[in-house]
Amino acid sequence: MTTSRLLVVTALLAACLAATSRAQLNGVYLIDNTVPTGGGVYNTFVAAAADLVAQGVNGPVLFLVQQGSGPYGGFSIAAPIAGASAVNTIEFLADFGQTPVLNTPPVTVPVTLQTIRLGSAVTLSSGPQWIRLTGLTVTGAPTGAGIMAVGLEISRHCWMTR
Repeated sequence: MTTSRLLVVTALLAACLAATSRAQLNGVYLIDNTVPTGGGVYNTFVAAAADLVAQGVNGPVLFLVQQGSGPYGGFSIAAPIAGASAVNTIEFLADFGQTPVLNTPPVTVPVTLQTIRLGSAVTLSSGPQWIRLTGLTVTGAPTGAGIMAVGLEISRHCWMTR
């Protein structure tokens, strides 16, 4: 293969890879179950958590949570979130004047009995960190534990405040 063809193939491959990769999260996003997911808005906590795990963060991330059309389902984050740190924190915050409620466990495999679960038995020392939950009402967990944080590092670097 000639040098010019190799350069063209390399450039095309790089363009294809760049087009399919998604940027890390950074900034303010909205969770509102009255609108579809897209353009910085998430319809569910599950969709927001999935993007956190898949894309990671490269700056502080704030999810402003709207009351929506009724209670939200819960969510689970088992794995670490790439880029999360003491500087690049992740917060789920009830938006001003809003009283969002999470009232059912997420539908996951294996089954999660808590409404919100951070970490798992598999990720005891390497689960998600630097997460803050603020102003959310959490109910409906069949085990009695509405929020479960599993693992030593999680308990040191995750906060829940009302």
